[in-house]
Formats: sequence, C-alpha cells, structure tokens
Amino acid sequence: MKKFFTFCLMAVSMLPAAWSQNRDVKIPTESNLGITQTDYSQLKTGFFCVGQVATAYTFNAKPLSIGFTDLEGIAGYRFSDYLRAGVGIGVRYYYNVNDVRNMSHKFGMPLFLDLRGNFIPNDYRNVVPFWSVDLGATFPDGVMFRPSIGARVGQPRSAFIVSLGYVGQNIRTYTDEVGTTGKSAHKFASGVSLSIGYEF
Repeated sequence: MKKFFTFCLMAVSMLPAAWSQNRDVKIPTESNLGITQTDYSQLKTGFFCVGQVATAYTFNAKPLSIGFTDLEGIAGYRFSDYLRAGVGIGVRYYYNVNDVRNMSHKFGMPLFLDLRGNFIPNDYRNVVPFWSVDLGATFPDGVMFRPSIGARVGQPRSAFIVSLGYVGQNIRTYTDEVGTTGKSAHKFASGVSLSIGYEF
C-alpha cells in the first residue's frame, strides 16, 4: 500500500512538467502588442514627390531655336494609380541665351501645376506606361506647357521615370519688325522634351 501511494505521489508531481512540454508557447506579436505597420510602398493614395532633370530644345526657325535644362522638384497628392496632382518648381539653364533671349542672364525659374497618372495598374508590373501634363510659367519668360508620355520602372510608390514629350515655352526674345532692332518681344516656341527622374 505504501508503494502505491508513493507511485501516485510521483505521478501527480510529474503532471505539471508534462503539461508544460505539450502546451503551445505563445510569442507576443505586433498585433498582440497593439502595433500596426503600413507598407507605404504599396499604398494607392497619399502624398508623392518627384525629382527630375528635364532637357528640351525648340525646333522653330531662328531666332527661336534654343536649348535649356531644368532641375525640378514636384510634390503633391496621389488619388489613385491613374491620377496624381502636384506643384512643381525648378531652376532652368539656357544654352544659347545671347542668340535668342533678350536678356543677359542664362537662368529662369519654372513654376507649374503637374498632373500625371498610369495608363494601367502598377500592382503586378515593374514597368508601367504613364502620362503627365505640366502647365505653368517660367520666370521671367512666360507661359510653359509640357505634355509627355513615358515609363515608370519600379514599385507603385518608388520608381525611376523617363518620359518624352512636347514643350511649348514663351520666350522673351527680339522683335523682327523693321526699325526695332534690339527691342524685346515675347514669342511662343515649340520643341521636344526629355525628362529623367525618380518618383516616390
């Protein structure tokens, strides 16, 4: 009888150890701790920014043939894959400024409204075609209009961009009227534009 009680006592004392070995151990997770993480690279909406270099050359007959390069920054809001709206500002450098522009300095400042969007969703693709339209002015020259199409290479919220398009720019140049040599006139010049940048 004594051996039976001793056996029962040993069996009961071993139950907690056996129970702890078979029990699933729960490791605290971020959801258990009340922490949530958002993958901003996949969000369809929210703020966006673009940094880009845009170069252009007008193809009008002289004296309106002129080349320039812009260093631009754009910031705005992303409504969906198909529409983003923002405001852009930059610094422009003109090349053959003395032949075309009726001013001595070679710099200008573009300020414009930027609209852009994808042609197709960016969910399962690394390369997506997109469109963009810039409308504003370059100071001190005048009105600027720049529609273009291109490609985004990367994630929905982190991609390299390259685009080719038309640029229309009002240029402060010389009048071509007889007897008014050296006088200033604003003329609209058309050309082609190439932009390379990064969107996030």
